[in-house]
Amino acid sequence: MLSSAISAIEITNPDSGGSISVSGTSLSVQYSGASADTATLIVTLMVGGDTEDTAGVLGAGTLNQPPASGTLKITGVAQGPPDKNAYFFKIQSSSAAGGQSITFSDRFSVKGMNGAFPAAGTTSASEVEAAYKKVSGNIKAVPDDTDAVAPPAAGAAATGNAPAYSLQTDGTTKMAPMQPRPGTSITKKETTPLYPTTAYKLATTALSTPKFKITQTVSNPSKVKSRPNTGKAVAEPTDDMAKFLARWRD
Repeated sequence: MLSSAISAIEITNPDSGGSISVSGTSLSVQYSGASADTATLIVTLMVGGDTEDTAGVLGAGTLNQPPASGTLKITGVAQGPPDKNAYFFKIQSSSAAGGQSITFSDRFSVKGMNGAFPAAGTTSASEVEAAYKKVSGNIKAVPDDTDAVAPPAAGAAATGNAPAYSLQTDGTTKMAPMQPRPGTSITKKETTPLYPTTAYKLATTALSTPKFKITQTVSNPSKVKSRPNTGKAVAEPTDDMAKFLARWRD
């Protein structure tokens, strides 16, 4: 699985079918499995049905350069229903090489919740609750659109990304091309664009829900090193030029 190849991050507390307590508008979770290549970890608290279209978002937390294991705090947590095993986490991790993994935890309960099911995008709160009741007996239920995007190939890293942005049609993540660093000499004689223009059509009716949810750009494929100039400064003139320059000091 791509998600395992990029980063096999798991939530260790709460465990499957377990519980966790909300304190005010925040809660803390334990995770493990981050690697030295993990650039960002985002954990989102979700509640409801078995797909992202039928599950509402109640809060999220982010860690940059996360350690291999530790604690992540989710803030801005809204009140949700007290129902057993109504909650799960969406776990997003990105690597320094540009890849991304999206996985989901098993279901669990949250103590201190006394609210109701939220709406999820265009899905009403009552539909979210109904979707939860269909899968409430299965704590292993997770959204069916788990997605992972592998890092670009070595050849693609030199120019940004491949395939071209407008040709990416699978998954829920698009990789945006990055302008390569100019060379030291001009070799091309034509002005052909590096990437094709994006085709579009004017909408005449209501559009469907977009499949893509995030756009990422790969890391800079080049490195820059700097060093101080250790050369001595040129001595000021002492001849007639010095007299000439002195006229302009005021």
